[in-house]
Amino acid sequence: MTSYPVRPHERAGEDTVRGVVDLRGLDANEGALTAGRLAEAPAVRKLVDLVKALAASEAPARPRLVVVTAGVHVVAGDAGPVSVEQAPLWGAGAVIASEHPDLRCTRVDLSHRPTSDEIDRLARECDATDGETQIALRA
Repeated sequence: MTSYPVRPHERAGEDTVRGVVDLRGLDANEGALTAGRLAEAPAVRKLVDLVKALAASEAPARPRLVVVTAGVHVVAGDAGPVSVEQAPLWGAGAVIASEHPDLRCTRVDLSHRPTSDEIDRLARECDATDGETQIALRA
């Protein structure tokens, strides 16, 4: 998977990117990590590259960044294992939120095997303006 820009609602003549949803975490796998090298995970390196590009943008307003993981957190009733391989993305999102507050970085954790309901809720969360920055969505 890759990152897809979130376009504004159709308005005449408007072509501004309001946000970027980074779905790389959904493809993360244990083979991508080695002990002691979590920060070198390919998905984290690519996320850092994305942040650099967004920060260098000359757009009048920075797009919101949404980093999506699956199974990083255990929530009551979860049936799947914890996805340790995606934890570095969650941590990188925390650093991004601290160092680039203009990106309004939001981290969303889906279940280990996301349902269509969770995907629908993720789409709604991408448009939310409630200020929540750490969200675990479960069916």
